[in-house]
Parts: sequence; C-alpha cells; structure tokens
Amino acid sequence: MTDLRQIIYFSPSTDSAAEIESIGQVVEHHRGHGIDISISAGWPNLMRELEATKDALVVFRLDSLESNNMMIDEVLSMLSSLSRFVADSRRIDIAVVVPKPCDDDLMTKLKRNQVLGVIPGMRFFNREHSLEAYRCLLRGESHWPEIVVAPKFRRLEIRKKEVALTDRQDEIFRLITRQGLSNRNIARKLNITEHTVKGHVSAIMRRCGVRNRSQLILSSQTGIMKQAH
Repeated sequence: MTDLRQIIYFSPSTDSAAEIESIGQVVEHHRGHGIDISISAGWPNLMRELEATKDALVVFRLDSLESNNMMIDEVLSMLSSLSRFVADSRRIDIAVVVPKPCDDDLMTKLKRNQVLGVIPGMRFFNREHSLEAYRCLLRGESHWPEIVVAPKFRRLEIRKKEVALTDRQDEIFRLITRQGLSNRNIARKLNITEHTVKGHVSAIMRRCGVRNRSQLILSSQTGIMKQAH
C-alpha cells in the first residue's frame, strides 16, 4: 500500500493551550524522523483540513477526551460520520494514541469502531514503539501491538470473591479503572447524581482497601487488593 499523504493530529478543543503545546512537541519530534504531522484543533478546523486533503490519517489522544468531557464512543462516531461526509474517493483512517497499557475491552471497542490501529504514547512507552506505529499506519496497515494491552490478572475473581462489590459498584469500578472516568462523567453515563457516585466510590475504596483513585486503578491492574473486613 502507498503511504497516506497526511497525518492530522486532532484535538477536540480549540481552548486547550496545554494540550496543543504537548501535541506540538510530539509533532516536532516525529518531523525529526521524517514523519510529517499537522495539528487540527476543533471539529470545524478538522473538517476543513479533511476537505483539503486527498488521503489522511486522523490521530487523537485517548487521555484528552475526559478533559473535554467527551466519551470515546462519541468521538469515534463523530469522526466516522465526518469521514463519510468528506470521503468521496479519498481514504480517511483513524488511529488512537494510548497513554498507557489498556484492557482488551477497550481494544475490542476501538476495532469495532473501525479504528485502523493504536499508537503507544511516548510518555509511557519507548519512543521507537511510537515511531513504528506511525510508519505502519502511514502505509495503511493496521497496528495493534501487544505492548499496549495490559497484562491479564484475576481482577474479576478478586472483585467478586474477596471484595464483594454490588453490581452498581462493580459497574462504577470498571468505569474508573478501565476508562478513567471522573465522578461527573460516571454520573452522566449512568444517569445518576454525582453525589450518588461519590458515595459508591467511597464504598468501593473502603472495600478494596485503597485511599484514592490512583491506588484503585493500580490495584485493578496488579490484582492486589485487600479483603474488606
């Protein structure tokens, strides 16, 4: 396959100066390795850029969604619709930058939404892994490296047998540890109040023997949880 003509690094918000600056650093690093990337902030800018190019790879960061109060399904749906709108005879693919290892559920969701592949973020992974991803995706090849998939632990068994969460608590546990959602976004997703979410989160932390969300996420990734007393 021939190389895609353009990589567009997309930021959903035009107001996030810190994110644009961070993306700019990534762009400059990859230009030094012969990979040309443009930055597009906001949906109108992205649409104009897609209309002006023949073939493109649209890239966005998974960790930028929460700060913009967006769900990954929402972004993928909008990108897919936008791609169909401007596609005509052009080729437009989507790739996602992941900041850390992800679980199988997220990988399945991305593939189901026609994402071409994932790019290991340079903050956590080796820079060569990021460069390799861009090169593969530029050629129009799918890229799902094993390095981005978190090791499988006995998380479900631990939660059910030792921690004994309720069904609602288990649902919130998954939204925190797998998707990194804030209390506000969890409340929106489950159609409950933020106050109710806070109560569940406090109960989950007590039962898991952790003091904060970071410890909760870490415990879910390592399978290390205290049994509730």
